[in-house]
Amino acid sequence: MKKGIGKNLSTSKQYNRGLILQLIATNEATSRIELATTTMLTKMTITNIVSEYIEHGIVEQCEEKITEGSGRNPIRLRIAEKAPTVIGLYITRDKIEAVLCTLGLEILNRKVMPFITLKKEEVRQYSYHVIDQLLAETDLKVLGIGVAVMGPVDINNGIILNPPHFFGIENVNITQFLEERYGLPVVVDHDQNSAAQAEVLFGAGKNVQDFIFLGITKGIGSGFVSDGKVFHNKMGMASELGHISIDRNGKRCACGNRGCLEVYACVDAMEEKLRKVTGENHTFQEFCRMKKRRDVDKVLREMVDDIAVAIVSGINILHPQLVILGNECMDWDDKYVYLLEEKVNEEKFTQNYGRVPIRKAYFGKDSQLLGAAANVLYHMFSGKLPLF
Repeated sequence: MKKGIGKNLSTSKQYNRGLILQLIATNEATSRIELATTTMLTKMTITNIVSEYIEHGIVEQCEEKITEGSGRNPIRLRIAEKAPTVIGLYITRDKIEAVLCTLGLEILNRKVMPFITLKKEEVRQYSYHVIDQLLAETDLKVLGIGVAVMGPVDINNGIILNPPHFFGIENVNITQFLEERYGLPVVVDHDQNSAAQAEVLFGAGKNVQDFIFLGITKGIGSGFVSDGKVFHNKMGMASELGHISIDRNGKRCACGNRGCLEVYACVDAMEEKLRKVTGENHTFQEFCRMKKRRDVDKVLREMVDDIAVAIVSGINILHPQLVILGNECMDWDDKYVYLLEEKVNEEKFTQNYGRVPIRKAYFGKDSQLLGAAANVLYHMFSGKLPLF
């Protein structure tokens, strides 16, 4: 993650507050001296902002234990036990889930509403249901609500547009109905952008400037991090690596294109292939546990080959330092991650100019859910949302 530099201007106080909170919340700098060194702000500026945070119950001091020597123990800073919190809301094709998190993205509580089918109005009702439960079970202040949802989504206006395989639901203004009910700031993003946000702030991408996050579930989505920030275009649309065509004469995708990666390597497609080959009716997760079976292994290797084609295209365009895999890729045996990494690095354009590692998400299958909460945290850390 790219570290920010503070601004020694009176008009930049909100930015500096956010930067200092980020460094403390992510454990990048936990003393006044470290904060001053990292941000290049004056000691007086650091002291004033830290004092404000302590006064508002957001940050607290603690003595670091030392095992040798004598003298006063170093004073460290951390998020206070009773500090305000944030809520993350994750909307998928089979559940709506909400999580209450600390400012350091630690889970305090979570609620889920599964469904088999869904109507447009139920998106609102179920969202209210899980958030209301969280609010009823906490006495901590909530500063904002972040939302992660499959694309396409209008990020700028907080609208679910028309995701494929989402029961025909379209044009749902999430921001509007959440702000009206709760009176809190709402930040909406694509689910894989959200996952990338969690990983860049707290996870596997924490010290990486450029990476691709690829999530494989009933659809295939992606999030790009460039120069330490999740990429967004001016229209508020997210990247869609799952809709790179790997066969121009291939099957028709729900997006209208032919041969999209999603048609061949999403979870539904993989379950269909595996059931056909084995004659057995299992979930993708269960099939992944059968990796030693030749028929299952062959299909999973084909999945790796298909995904590699799309990732290579992404790497050739973006030249990332890292690729992070999420969602149902967490069920893969590590050997498939290794095979994917080998294949990608053999086929990418810059073969002789640095290896691109491929890793599973630090937050596993919770990356999107925690990413929803991280959407709000990012806006606080960048000074876009006031804390008091």
